[in-house]
Amino acid sequence: MANKHVGEDEICLDCGCHQSNVMLELKSMCESRELTDVCIIVDDRQFFCHRGVLAATSCYFRAMFTSGLAESRQSDVRLHEVDAESVGALISYAYTGHIQITRHNVQNLMVTASLFQVNQPFYSIHCCAQPISVCNHISHIK
Repeated sequence: MANKHVGEDEICLDCGCHQSNVMLELKSMCESRELTDVCIIVDDRQFFCHRGVLAATSCYFRAMFTSGLAESRQSDVRLHEVDAESVGALISYAYTGHIQITRHNVQNLMVTASLFQVNQPFYSIHCCAQPISVCNHISHIK
């Protein structure tokens, strides 16, 4: 913890690990379904989440939950035309900042991330006419 002397009667405390600790706690709460306020349903999979975490990570979810759409009031939100593995990976990314990209999941992840407007993990992977080589780009993502 870093301390910064601000004035004669004032100190500013800066706990550099606070944000990561909060996210770890939110992930733990998500896993135990504590204070979750939305269930994202894809096929037969259910992902219990916090709207605020999804909205903070994804413009798609922010728009969904704040624009007055029916989904903003529903506790269960069913998503279509995305695969459950990719949705699960991106939800996990929202809570942890970590995502595993392999040659087997990169295409579905990129499609789903594009839909959700979660582009941070994919800035260094550029689509082109040649096949994407995750192995060549994976070091840039970490």
